[in-house]
Amino acid sequence: MKEEKSEASCAAVEIWFQMMRTHRALDRVLSAVVASEDLTIPQTEILAMLSKKGPLPQQALAEGLCVTKGNVAQVIDRLHRAGLLTRKELKTDRRANLLQITPLGKQKLERIHPKFISFLDKIFAGFTDTRSRKFIAELCELERAARPDLD
Repeated sequence: MKEEKSEASCAAVEIWFQMMRTHRALDRVLSAVVASEDLTIPQTEILAMLSKKGPLPQQALAEGLCVTKGNVAQVIDRLHRAGLLTRKELKTDRRANLLQITPLGKQKLERIHPKFISFLDKIFAGFTDTRSRKFIAELCELERAARPDLD
């Protein structure tokens, strides 16, 4: 006997595939924007977080990016070798590093920022403040459903 799919499960699959297509399309364009400064999206995300929040331990950075500390280690190594961030041993825990963006890292972000904003302005041109807030709330709801550790 063939199991029938519910409308809800069919809709969920359709939503998933559309989210993945949208992600790939956005990723393709944004990758080109950050590549103009010899960066990748993960590198840019790390620099942006450090620029916004100030110096952070690697663990806090990983948690803020929703990845493991090990996942960001190689990206951090490349940024450090390129002179875009500094690593200092934490006095309270010598096993941990405090990461900080350098002036060169900030300069790269400042050059990317106008291109990034221009692209996002085009993408979200039809979004009112109300629609933007609703969309963000729905995305947060999806993230909470996918990540039970956020509750």
